[in-house]
Amino acid sequence: MKKLSGTIIFLSLLLTACSENNKYSESELFSEVQSENSVEKDVEDKYFGFNINEKGIDIIRNGDIVQTIETNYLKNYPEYFSTAPEMHLGLYDYDFDGYGDLFIPTDFANPNTRGVYYHYNPATALLEEWDELNKIGIFMTVNDDDNALVMRIQGSEKSYKEIFYKWEDSNLKKAYSKFQYARGRSNQIYIDTYEYDENGNETLIKSEEYTGG
Repeated sequence: MKKLSGTIIFLSLLLTACSENNKYSESELFSEVQSENSVEKDVEDKYFGFNINEKGIDIIRNGDIVQTIETNYLKNYPEYFSTAPEMHLGLYDYDFDGYGDLFIPTDFANPNTRGVYYHYNPATALLEEWDELNKIGIFMTVNDDDNALVMRIQGSEKSYKEIFYKWEDSNLKKAYSKFQYARGRSNQIYIDTYEYDENGNETLIKSEEYTGG
């Protein structure tokens, strides 16, 4: 997989999650734009494209529609967005198998965007609804350095929580989380770090002042 590890096609209109972990820019991923609602993506020297229309999202390979995902994505796409709809689909290798997977937003509530995950099955060359990630159903990014999926829950400008998930076989488990918040009259920023046990119970392991950098 040449261009998909640790990448995101999700603009800051939805989340402020684009970070240093994203290795490739939007221009690198969108190698060929066919039309306003169609884009080609490189997967193992082959191309599959998206054609977004009123019926859903067509998955195109070698010029042929190989799959149509029925969705109201285009109907629900905000008219005030200045960017093309395909720019807000999430493309990540969520299970680190070398294939890009897909997140389709079902609403555009900023910043905790809900949607449906699809897993790329190399045996069928199709995208299939992903029960394990759809239990969460909120947009996540990928932390390649830690082989973790990251869900950011925004509270306010200075307050948010990031939950880091890791795979155990085919099950996604909470590993640890970081909670940033302001405290005191000076609004000093603190970050609390929690770990999770096998039952999902969290334990505070450290609390520290954020000094920036």
